[in-house]
Amino acid sequence: MKKTVDSIIIQKVLQNPIKPDFNNLESDTDKLVKDSKKRFFLKTVGAVGIGALVYSLFSKKAQALVFGSAPATSVVGLKDSSNTRISPAKEEDTFPTGSSSDGTIALASADTWYAVPSSAPTTDYTIIVSLENADGTVRWSFNNGGTPSATNGNLAPNHIALNIGADKSVYFGSSTAGDDVNFTVIEKE
Repeated sequence: MKKTVDSIIIQKVLQNPIKPDFNNLESDTDKLVKDSKKRFFLKTVGAVGIGALVYSLFSKKAQALVFGSAPATSVVGLKDSSNTRISPAKEEDTFPTGSSSDGTIALASADTWYAVPSSAPTTDYTIIVSLENADGTVRWSFNNGGTPSATNGNLAPNHIALNIGADKSVYFGSSTAGDDVNFTVIEKE
């Protein structure tokens, strides 16, 4: 009986042989290549993730160290000549005390430097300048060389305060005649 069953199976197989599909064949090499690509992708994703985690941890610590918020034993900050800590948010004892005078200088001609004040004090002083009339482009400089322009002088803001040495002047000039500069001079005691 066994022989009969075997002969039936052989006949069926011979009648309907299994035909291989050569289009869907995957060799062991192809499987290994695909597997290695998957492994490489997973390793890359893992390395990037770990790198991002490490960067986020260290960048916050580095930022804290740079900006002074780290829990360090000594804090770096601003100190004066006597090694006393200075608050940069406010100026302490920097405004001069002494005799003061006010005035106005008319910038009568265009592209000409005018000393402000017209004669410099013989002691160190602070000058506070504001533009009263500024139809043109007003510039300021510590010397009166050349014509006031983008290469000669600084663009004057509406208000400026400068500490000046004795017998030194500051100069103003405008691209338009008729502009005025108001000033206050405070001589240091």
